[in-house]
Amino acid sequence: MKYDIIFISPHLDDVVYSCSQMIRNLVKKDNKILVITLFTKYDDFSENIFLNGKTRKKEDIDALSSLNVDYLHLDYPELMIRDRLKDYTLYHQIVEPIRTLCYVKGDTVLYDLINQDIQKIIDQNNVKQVYFPAAIGYHPDHLITFRACYNLKNTQLIVYQDFPYCNQTIFKYTRMFFIRYKKQISVKVDHEIKKEDILKYKSQFDLIFEGEDLDEILKDYCENYYII
Repeated sequence: MKYDIIFISPHLDDVVYSCSQMIRNLVKKDNKILVITLFTKYDDFSENIFLNGKTRKKEDIDALSSLNVDYLHLDYPELMIRDRLKDYTLYHQIVEPIRTLCYVKGDTVLYDLINQDIQKIIDQNNVKQVYFPAAIGYHPDHLITFRACYNLKNTQLIVYQDFPYCNQTIFKYTRMFFIRYKKQISVKVDHEIKKEDILKYKSQFDLIFEGEDLDEILKDYCENYYII
């Protein structure tokens, strides 16, 4: 099958969290969509639910199937696997993004490998558009994804705001300040359907939202995209 549009997801859930309404709109217009998830190498039987690949992959496949899109897992090791972290503590949440932003982790080869993998798919399919994350929230895997995608060629590049991090003003504005774009697109969201999409990742919900009221979070939420 030839694909018209590609969505790049750092982890298993990021594209559905951030872009499910846009995907639904594009599918209704008969676009063939492929979601490529980069960091999907996990421990299938880990007691840490973030790293339990068996559970996370099943949730992601079910969620993407409900959107009528195809998926591809590139199986790069995610941050906690690469750095052999048992937990992503507050310390790591502060230090790891700084190390990645300052290019002190030696991830340049990883950027190049991911870029080459995606570029090959673009060229094979004559892809019209590629959507990838702005890296709001500064998670190292999101930053790597942004850097790997920013120089893709022969297609239109569109950045999406990472949900739920984009609801935190300091993350959103400090990150978007550094991204040059030509045009912003805001997409109205059906909040009930969006909530259903998010809840398909049951294993991640309590860890990510930590008791927050999802209805309140989604009340004024819309998906935002930037053509670069």
